[in-house]
Amino acid sequence: MKNRIIFLLFLLLHFYNANGFWEKVTNMPSLYQTSYWLDVYFLESNPQYGWSCGYEGKVIRTTDGGDSWLGTQIVTANQLESIHFVSSTHGYCSGEGKIYKSTDGGATWRDISP
Repeated sequence: MKNRIIFLLFLLLHFYNANGFWEKVTNMPSLYQTSYWLDVYFLESNPQYGWSCGYEGKVIRTTDGGDSWLGTQIVTANQLESIHFVSSTHGYCSGEGKIYKSTDGGATWRDISP
């Protein structure tokens, strides 16, 4: 019985701590608040820089660890499924057979599809 109580306490503490790390992002521009996001990437060398991409060619970015967000839209893209940055300025996103590149931190994108 004692082992069961300890196990239940462990589970309760685990679930309580696991839920404490997630919070709803509400500080992004209104055009982007109801979007569906398919990938998120934070720069390993500087986790203050992060990006997310999703439906309607939308990409959002932060330079302050998520305290504020800016958005952009690649009008020729419908669904962006993957995003990766090699530095705070140079990154790539892709979806539906297209590849896009940014050299200004995700503010603008150009199609580099083969």
